[in-house]
Amino acid sequence: MLCLTDWSFLHDINDIDIMCQKFYSTLNNIFGASVPVKKKHSNRQYPSWFDKNVIKCLRTKDKFFRLYKMHKSVYYLDSYKKYRMVAKRLIDGAYESYINNIQDDLAIDPRKFWEFVYHKKRTTRIPGIMRLNRAELSTTDSIINAFSLIK
Repeated sequence: MLCLTDWSFLHDINDIDIMCQKFYSTLNNIFGASVPVKKKHSNRQYPSWFDKNVIKCLRTKDKFFRLYKMHKSVYYLDSYKKYRMVAKRLIDGAYESYINNIQDDLAIDPRKFWEFVYHKKRTTRIPGIMRLNRAELSTTDSIINAFSLIK
């Protein structure tokens, strides 16, 4: 693509700043057209419903646990227990909020729901059996059709 580009328009520009701007603009257009865009793979070790507060609390809890193991101090043990209790509450709250958001957005963005199912089961397949309004759905078509009825 670089060889096929007509660069002669740069000779007609007298201002170096404008010339540089046009050069980079053309170069970025070429890169945008020829370089494939790859999604960044996340090395996230926490579930998607963990927010910054939960992760920070878990790291602090782990820090106090390591300190307790090294020093066998009651202070570190008590701090660890306190942060463990707080972390459990934060995780429960974050999970509940995440589930509520998925339920609220189900009709608008069903992809979030299927991402949640995938992360819970670590599989992309549709579940074998689902229950909806006390009805048991076992075939793929019945499960998919049940979601089309949700309003």
